[in-house]
Amino acid sequence: MKTNRIFASAFAALAVLASCQEKNDPTTGEATLTIKGETSLTLDKSSQSVDIEFVATRDWTAKSNQEWASVDPASGSASNDAQKLTITVLPNDGPAREAKVTLSIGVLKKTVTINQEGDGVAPDGTKENPFDVATAVAKCVEIGETQSTEKYYVKGVVSGIKNATGIAQYGNVDFWITADGSESETKLLVFQCLYLGGEKFTSEDQLKVGDNVVVYGPLVNYKGNTPETGGKGSTMIVKLNDKESEAGGSTGELKTEPKGTGTEADPFNAAAAIKKAQEVGTTASTEQYYIKGKIVSFKDAFSAQYGSMSFYISDDGTAELDQFLIFRVYSFGGEKFVSADQLKVGDEVVVKAAVVNYKGNTPETNQGGQVISVNGGQEETSYLSLSSTSREEASTAGSFEIKVNSNQSWTVASDSDWAKVSEASGEGSKSVYVDYTANTTGKARTAKITFTAKDGKTVVYTFTQLEEGAAVAVELTWTKSDWVVSGDEISLEKDGYKIVIKKNAGTTKPDQGIRDNGDIRAYAKASITISAEKEMTAIDIILASDASFRYCPVTVDNGALAEQAKGDEKVSWTGNSKSVTFTVGEKATLGTDGAEKAAQLRFRSIEIK
Repeated sequence: MKTNRIFASAFAALAVLASCQEKNDPTTGEATLTIKGETSLTLDKSSQSVDIEFVATRDWTAKSNQEWASVDPASGSASNDAQKLTITVLPNDGPAREAKVTLSIGVLKKTVTINQEGDGVAPDGTKENPFDVATAVAKCVEIGETQSTEKYYVKGVVSGIKNATGIAQYGNVDFWITADGSESETKLLVFQCLYLGGEKFTSEDQLKVGDNVVVYGPLVNYKGNTPETGGKGSTMIVKLNDKESEAGGSTGELKTEPKGTGTEADPFNAAAAIKKAQEVGTTASTEQYYIKGKIVSFKDAFSAQYGSMSFYISDDGTAELDQFLIFRVYSFGGEKFVSADQLKVGDEVVVKAAVVNYKGNTPETNQGGQVISVNGGQEETSYLSLSSTSREEASTAGSFEIKVNSNQSWTVASDSDWAKVSEASGEGSKSVYVDYTANTTGKARTAKITFTAKDGKTVVYTFTQLEEGAAVAVELTWTKSDWVVSGDEISLEKDGYKIVIKKNAGTTKPDQGIRDNGDIRAYAKASITISAEKEMTAIDIILASDASFRYCPVTVDNGALAEQAKGDEKVSWTGNSKSVTFTVGEKATLGTDGAEKAAQLRFRSIEIK
């Protein structure tokens, strides 16, 4: 009997021990991951560490999405007790930034957000504020597979020499740069780069891993998967550790032979104009030069408000050769342009203007030059345009003005008796007035007013008069100064409506899309939210005159969009909502620049019902 009692006591002790071990084993219960304390922390710009306490009942891992915020340890074992994770951030001399640290146990994840303050401004690729490597890589992705015409400054640390065999023949080197010189997925290939100030490399030991550099050149996302600078000597080192040189000191390899002396009898070609602008530097020349070339593309949409045009020229009118920017030039005799069709792609022009290397990285004419000839002559291309091509009015009688811009004679006719024009013909630029009667038909009606120029060109003005009681669309227009910039968003409040444009998952901040002429560019993946105190039933986003270059599909969070197509003049939504969010697509699949380019929605006004 005594032996039985001993065995019984032993079994009871073992059972209690097993029960205690099971309670202490964190993997026997439900998997849990708990962060103790705040999950969003704000740190100052200095280098520092912060500890995060958490409980993980399974083996865990920790990972940061930013190289400047590291974690220690990166993994650990399951425990019912609190554990500590140390997050260390590097000093921040740039703009405010954000990192996310993710703790994981299998599919269960928790995130800690680190916001680090900064006292700098966002890098913009200028000499004074060069891109860091991450920003340069993002810019390459935005630019796409066609090399940029603009050149940028990029700073980084050499992390590897890819190829130095070009030194003997070309004097250039291929090398990688990262933020701190260590191996990283975020890296930029500096391709076929010249030495300091555009001189040729003469020896491999002129550049080594760990060197701090600032390079200057065009950017491209080669074949869509390799962010890099332009090759063939178009990129140079402008700062190497403590040695510095001006980008304008040497041009590197131009694609075209510089020709001309800049006189009326012997004008510069594009390459010679680039060379002269780089020699002049960042202060515009006092002398004006004659420059000749064929128009490759227009930089900005034409604005009758300013009456100037900005466009790129090359020797043959293609982007394959060196391009020079003719910036805000006026027509013959310094007169304002009045119509976008006064110049077109392919026209051979001679302009007279001062030159400047704007911000040290953009050779161009100084604002205020003038066209001397187009296609070998002094006569402008015939043109005819209207200040607008459509209008909507209420059912009551009234009148309105149509401004005609032309350098030839023209006729005008209305197809409807209820909308009569003040005169049947005209010469040059002047105004035509339309008188219309009250609409008592009980439904909306439309009149087509057709202008026909002497050269046969026609422009149709569409006038819609609503039925009695129908609401007239509110047109929202603005100037550049009307927009309010706040971090990664811009906003506008007007006539009871609010427009907010956010960067979201995109790479370009919305404030860069506010153009001098008031046009807005919403970049790839950005959102445009339009809200009102009352229900909206229709919204038309009126596209800018240059919208076709990067036009793209758009999505909305409610209601319906009209089918989109290349050449659209507006993006139209219908529904019934107090708030609508439009999201810009990723690629310009409806644009003339090609589907590999980053998308942009360029617009000049919004009409709302």
